[in-house]
Amino acid sequence: MLVHGVLSALQGAGLNVWVVAAHALVWASGLVLMALIIDAMVQLMGQRGELKTCLYWLGFASTVLWLLPSAQMIHHQWVLVGSVVGLSIYGVWGYHVVKTIQQVYSLNRWQLMACFIVPILFGIVMAMVLGALTLYKVLML
Repeated sequence: MLVHGVLSALQGAGLNVWVVAAHALVWASGLVLMALIIDAMVQLMGQRGELKTCLYWLGFASTVLWLLPSAQMIHHQWVLVGSVVGLSIYGVWGYHVVKTIQQVYSLNRWQLMACFIVPILFGIVMAMVLGALTLYKVLML
């Protein structure tokens, strides 16, 4: 009966099972990618890898994001209040992710900062390199 209720709600909202499955796949892939990057960074710093534990607790911390649709509904009624609620939800999520990583891997403050800053800097450098290579290729044609 529960499955029938969920499927009826999805059909009433104009969504089909494939859309929900695709959304769940994208969300789960992002969660796995985040756990892999964090676990790799921690292992590069000499700590023991805890990928399964990290993935479990990151998924648990991400349950806070289920409140975002409610914040979006509030945002449509009261823009300022909805924006504050949405930012607060992301703030709570970020706090939980940081505390989760710190507890799972027993990191100090500097290791924790490196765990988040180094992948971001790497992504920025890679984007700049790929942009420069693309620009060079375009100009050479």
